[in-house]
Amino acid sequence: MVTNESPRGFALLHVGGPIESVRVGEVVGLRTRDSRTCHVCVVRWVLSDSPEHLELGLEELAPTARAVSLRSAHRGPRPEESQPVLLLPEVPALNQAPAILAPLFPLDSTCELNLGDLQSRLRVRATRLLERTVSVQVVQFSAVS
Repeated sequence: MVTNESPRGFALLHVGGPIESVRVGEVVGLRTRDSRTCHVCVVRWVLSDSPEHLELGLEELAPTARAVSLRSAHRGPRPEESQPVLLLPEVPALNQAPAILAPLFPLDSTCELNLGDLQSRLRVRATRLLERTVSVQVVQFSAVS
């Protein structure tokens, strides 16, 4: 159950059913009843005073995301070299540039985003590490010609 919603995040309370393990720094997707979009959030705090009681604080990274793949622009085109990542859109109201949400792996200076069904590719360069948690990194990027 969502106990609090703000422009930057959510507070959740577990009210019944099985509880999955979760830790601070993990990424979760949240869909509220009145929204068709999946909010991409990172767990900022967890509170539990018993195995049946769980509260979570989530910070929203983006109101939506797009699944893409990322690979080094300096290696061959083999699909096994691609890493699945999420492309987080620009959010002008929050002064956020587009970013990549990726597992923890080294990013080459120049990478190529494969934008799924259209088979379009965008060559990018990581410009700034915005955040690193226990399981993911959020990296700002710029297009490279």
